[in-house]
Amino acid sequence: MTKSLRISAAPLAALAALVLSSCVTLHGNPQPRQANCNNDDDCRVVVSIVDCGAFTCRASVDPDELNVRGNNARWELTKEALDAGFEFQPSYGVWFKRLDGQRDFDCKLNGKMFKCQTKAHPPSGKRYSYGVQIIGPKSVRLLDPWIVN
Repeated sequence: MTKSLRISAAPLAALAALVLSSCVTLHGNPQPRQANCNNDDDCRVVVSIVDCGAFTCRASVDPDELNVRGNNARWELTKEALDAGFEFQPSYGVWFKRLDGQRDFDCKLNGKMFKCQTKAHPPSGKRYSYGVQIIGPKSVRLLDPWIVN
């Protein structure tokens, strides 16, 4: 009788493991949303303000990782974020965290958006970590996405 319990317990254990792993997949970190640019007009990152509490908010970018492929890029706040009084920090709204990114991109405020000109040609497929700094009526935590050139 013990042997038959082990046989029937094995499929049950496998089913439980499958259910638990699917929960981790659903509630874990999702894969980053990636996009490729085909031209300068196509290289747009939308910045949203989300999860606002009493004193702070969180920013979100779409896509999470942008492959500029030698093109220039621009970051735009959503209309809702602009209407709520949020804006890019004028000097460091979009900035690269390492010297190679600072050398390979020239970023500056352009009206209500931030634009980065690619200086590294031809594209190498290198990943750069950058920051997005938003100011407004509530504090917004620094955002740390990626760009690829």
